[in-house]
Amino acid sequence: MKKLLVIAFFVLLVSTVYSGSMQAPSIGARATGMGGAFVAVADDPSSLFWNPAGLGLCKGTLYMSGTAFVAPYSYYEVDGADKEKSTTTAQMIPNLFLAHNFTDSFSMGLGYYVPFGLGQRWKDDASLNYNSTRSEISLSNLQAGMSLKLTDDFLIGAGLAEGFAKMNTKSYSIVIPDGGGAPSAAYVKTEGEGRGTSGNIGFLWSPSSYNWTVGGVWRSETNVKFKGEVDIGGAGFTTFDREISMDFTFPQTASIGVSYSGFERWLLSGQVDWVNWSRMDTITQKLDDPVTLWSPVPPPFGTAIITDEIEVSRDWKDRYIFRIGAEYEVTPEFALRGGYMWDPSPVPAETLDPMMFDVSSNRYFVGASFPVWTMKIDVAYAYSQGIKREAEDSENVPPTNGDYWGHSHMFEISTTYTF
Repeated sequence: MKKLLVIAFFVLLVSTVYSGSMQAPSIGARATGMGGAFVAVADDPSSLFWNPAGLGLCKGTLYMSGTAFVAPYSYYEVDGADKEKSTTTAQMIPNLFLAHNFTDSFSMGLGYYVPFGLGQRWKDDASLNYNSTRSEISLSNLQAGMSLKLTDDFLIGAGLAEGFAKMNTKSYSIVIPDGGGAPSAAYVKTEGEGRGTSGNIGFLWSPSSYNWTVGGVWRSETNVKFKGEVDIGGAGFTTFDREISMDFTFPQTASIGVSYSGFERWLLSGQVDWVNWSRMDTITQKLDDPVTLWSPVPPPFGTAIITDEIEVSRDWKDRYIFRIGAEYEVTPEFALRGGYMWDPSPVPAETLDPMMFDVSSNRYFVGASFPVWTMKIDVAYAYSQGIKREAEDSENVPPTNGDYWGHSHMFEISTTYTF
């Protein structure tokens, strides 16, 4: 019986969880230009995120600020209906970093960045509007970190972050109004906020007699308890609301990478990331007071269901992400970059829908850096091509079988000042 509630109500509240692309593919324009293969490079202030050991490679005091502009385009098509195109507008994702060497062997950094933060919107009359018409989520981190040089060729680092999460969703359902009455079509809007703490630890090893660097980093999961309100309204009855709470986990990750600088003017890098998406298994949503939902099963009359707690299984899978990147130093002040990332979907076809929209993606990156006055400017562009996939044997009620695909553009710019 609980599965019947997925379409009736809960989908609104987890529709913020919409794919592996919820995770930012890269942070910082130099790293982005190299496809995010940066764990074994990590020599600018964004190393606070990528690998805090790299703070020890930042000389003097460096301030770095940047913004990524992301324009996603998502599509789905179900049998007997027109193709649906997302109405999502471009997202702007900022970041700020500060790094300082206190001694030759001790450095610290501060930063603000958004490791998770994209969204999906669909027309209110979309063919699967009962599943989702809006699903947005973001996690913004404030982090402090440090790096210690243990030997001339080995550094370690660690960081601690406080995360601030928000969600905003909308869908359509059939409900019975407070006080009773006939089942009525209604919109369901949810807003919530929460906080959570996370950390990362990393290392960099650069043997002095070789041109290789090996880097690794682990980032802990961020556990957030969302609290907020859900508003339910429609034609012919008074809008009513409930307070909600929901535990949600942004996953832990681990990365290992290598870089090579043995070719004149060239820097090459490769990296593998593991993302613990299987933590997205069963999610529980709690309401402060019950609501009465209506399910079309069993026909022809349907069933009224009173509930204040819903559990739903998502059954996401752990995934490995593969990245390669290159940088060519045209002059000491001007460089060109390129990269590639294979980003497989963690969402099984059985639970794929507009709410948890995700397809595996090939991501292509280019970038450059150049000086402007006393600043260093880094720019990057990324194109992500989602591979079309078909959802069959949907476990959602009603089913969300169909074809899903998409693509996105991202432009990022960063400025770095040295004091």
